[in-house]
Amino acid sequence: MRVPWSIRAGLVGGLLVALGLVVYWAVRAPEHRDAAHRQIDKDLARAAHALAWALPGGGLGAADLDARMKEAGRRAGLRFTVIGEDGAVLADSAVADVRAMENHARRPEVVEALERGESLSSRTSGSVNRGLRYAAVRVPGSRAVARAALDLEAVEAFADEESRFPWVAGLLAVVAAAALAGLLLAPTAAGVRAVARALASLQGGDLAARVPVRGPDFLRGLSSAFNATADRLQADVDRVRTEGARLQAVLDDMTEGVLSIDREERVGFVNRSGRALLRVPDGEAVEGRPLHHFVRDPRLLALVRDALRGQDPAEEDLVQDGPPRRLLRVHAAPVEGGARGAILLLGDVSTLRRLERMRTDFVANVSHELRTPLAAIAGAAETLAEGGLADAEAAPRFVGTIARHADRLRALVDDLLTLSRLESAPETIERVPVDFALVVRQSCEAVAGRARDGQLALEVHADGPVRVLGDPEALRRLVDNLVVNAVTYTPAGGWVRVGLAVDAGRAVLTVADSGIGIAPEHLERIFERFYRVDKARSRAKGGTGLGLAIVKHSVNLHGGAIDVVSRPGAGSTFTVSVPLPREGELPPVGA
Repeated sequence: MRVPWSIRAGLVGGLLVALGLVVYWAVRAPEHRDAAHRQIDKDLARAAHALAWALPGGGLGAADLDARMKEAGRRAGLRFTVIGEDGAVLADSAVADVRAMENHARRPEVVEALERGESLSSRTSGSVNRGLRYAAVRVPGSRAVARAALDLEAVEAFADEESRFPWVAGLLAVVAAAALAGLLLAPTAAGVRAVARALASLQGGDLAARVPVRGPDFLRGLSSAFNATADRLQADVDRVRTEGARLQAVLDDMTEGVLSIDREERVGFVNRSGRALLRVPDGEAVEGRPLHHFVRDPRLLALVRDALRGQDPAEEDLVQDGPPRRLLRVHAAPVEGGARGAILLLGDVSTLRRLERMRTDFVANVSHELRTPLAAIAGAAETLAEGGLADAEAAPRFVGTIARHADRLRALVDDLLTLSRLESAPETIERVPVDFALVVRQSCEAVAGRARDGQLALEVHADGPVRVLGDPEALRRLVDNLVVNAVTYTPAGGWVRVGLAVDAGRAVLTVADSGIGIAPEHLERIFERFYRVDKARSRAKGGTGLGLAIVKHSVNLHGGAIDVVSRPGAGSTFTVSVPLPREGELPPVGA
């Protein structure tokens, strides 16, 4: 018949109690011995303190000091010593003639007592040639030291007397009890240790930790419950990790910045866009730090604090100083529940607002650009209809006005159609082999006469062929607009230099001039539609205001880049780079 675990545990417990009564003194003997040593040290220290407090007020210089110390030592069964401020021994209860004693200024207990006020130590005395336990105390108000000492043999004898007990019997009882307990409890102890180790592993992050199900009934139940709990924890952690990874991926792919703020205004979480919008350097820790370390705008901080106070979600547009200067849409909402806090959403709406402004400006500019030539054409036509045709001198002038403004309208419509094609239907752009060098030479030849008329030196360096994949018409309009602009805005006597070269797998077009140049504040906007640096000059030259916008879109559609360097009065240099086709993308020449 199997003895139940509870009965075995009761028997072991009763036996251990019985054995405990037997081995009590053996177990406690070291403690008693230590207590005896502590008591001796306490008594020695008390005696030294009493001696030190009895010495001030003339006691150190008393003529009978040595005799008094010898009498006190005899009565207390201790050795009393008084050391003067210079280290000389003034009195000693164990030495007949203190004048024969060497200076005690360097004795360890004396040095420590002077430094700390008191000391306890054991050593062999050079004066009496015995091992002694010392307690030394600095005499109040002086650098003298009072010392009490006891023979180490007496110390050990006292300790032995306090801890004496038939320890052999106690030791045998302990061994017997340990053997019996080990015999009965070994399997259970091993099982409990296995559960403890598995629990420690689980706490350390090892979710695969499990324990074998064996041993007594209660241990089998404990092991099974542990394994079931670990299985559920593993499943929950896996699910949380999966959801967390999915949520992290979603948040990091968001263009809006997302921040969670706790009730102490510390950042709990920030996604990649949030770090970028807050301009936090890569690698710098954000989580756990106060929000005001990264945000200085008082209105944004006020939104967060309102949300932390539980107010309704609020939204506001804030300007973030540059560079670059941005317009941020900020949305703050409270988070209710046990972990009260706030969620902050940041969105860069600078591009959206700029596009809205560009759209509004585009409509207004198109209307204005159309109204001016239409008004001129209508006025001239009305004048001709009311009798101007009969005026042989005025009629040709009005007809010329109509023709000139019709050409302006045609050029405007052509540019609008080209820009619309480049913006809204990039799939219609051809991708065919084009000799970019030939396009550059042809564009320069077409404007050469205008350059000569304007007394300009036009230099062209475009040796070919430089073959690229692109839209011939778009590339032609790109080069035409850059070269025509350079010729148009360069005064007589100046120069225009056009060059095409191959560098690092790209075709690089450079159009430089010695013209009027562009002020720095205009450089960021010159590629916008209808944006003119000098509106009066541009219209007088016949420009539509769309040329550089066409250039920018054409460059983008060909996967290129454009850069401009300019200073007022020092000319401008436009640099366009277009990637060359990779090997195998172009058909052989003549194919």
